[in-house]
Amino acid sequence: MLPISDSETAASSAFLTFLRHAAAARQNGTAEAEARWLDAVAQSHPLDDESVDSLITALLEEHRHDDVIELAAIIAQLDPHRALAHFRFGYALQRANRHSEAIAPYRHALAIDPKLPQLRNNLAGALALTGGDLNEQLALLESAVHDEPRNGDAWTNLTHASRVDLNLPRALESGANAVQCAPHSPLAHNNYALALREAQRWDEAEHAERTACALAPNDATMRSNLAMLQLMRGDYAYGWRAHEARWDGSLELGGNRPAMPAPTWRGEPLAGKTLLVWGEQGMGDVLQFSRYIPLLAERVHRDGGRLVWNSFPQMGALLARSLSGQVDTIRPAVASNLYRRSTSKFRYSVCL
Repeated sequence: MLPISDSETAASSAFLTFLRHAAAARQNGTAEAEARWLDAVAQSHPLDDESVDSLITALLEEHRHDDVIELAAIIAQLDPHRALAHFRFGYALQRANRHSEAIAPYRHALAIDPKLPQLRNNLAGALALTGGDLNEQLALLESAVHDEPRNGDAWTNLTHASRVDLNLPRALESGANAVQCAPHSPLAHNNYALALREAQRWDEAEHAERTACALAPNDATMRSNLAMLQLMRGDYAYGWRAHEARWDGSLELGGNRPAMPAPTWRGEPLAGKTLLVWGEQGMGDVLQFSRYIPLLAERVHRDGGRLVWNSFPQMGALLARSLSGQVDTIRPAVASNLYRRSTSKFRYSVCL
């Protein structure tokens, strides 16, 4: 494994430098220089597959993604007829979340050796993450599980792809295989839970999602999925509390929580204070949940407070006609502009 000491770090830097020189010599057509540099490479670090894979793993553990990508790209350039070399390049790009760039080296590897382990699964994953053709994903994954029936990663991805394809029986079958082949994989249990949820097999779905959360307790996406399942089941006591994970884990909201001008209201007295209500999602959600505004207004006014509702400009007239008698102020403004102008006017805020 490399590098854990200053000397090992220097050795890895020398290894990469020698590889650069060898690649440049190859590009310039100077075979003798290339041979010299490759000999220097071999002297600085073994070139067998196990050693190279160990080096890549160590660099990834240190989050040195750029070094891994350059290393894998050079090896693919020096060994262009070997599927594993191109697979490593694609894998390095994918680990750096450069999924669209990973597709080309994966396709190159596929043309050389279509049955290389994990290749079809990884390519399907890159396609899924970049909006690639669903039928190609399914074909790759079906081929992978046919040749590698114990490949838990491929079954896990096939569960997802089949659910997206609205093939629920295949999604359920794949999910069952995924958790059997990879019982310690949180993603396998999560994807199976989503398929079970679609099938309305509620108890099994919650069991699978709880297992996923237990295996990955810090994964906000899985906690958010569990919360949504609990809300669908009417388990509001746990579901609403767990639903806070959506700000980090949901596809629509993850990482996009706005900076509010006031702390979140958690039921504190509102006498002489103003509560800002804002819509966190789309217009459909505003229409659906606006029925709770009168209940909230009653509580606020009973305490002696004021209620200000911020919503989409396109809905201002409709909301004013419907609820102006309940709300002290309706401000149909772009939320970020309202917050910048009004940072001192609200004591608390709460999302709708």
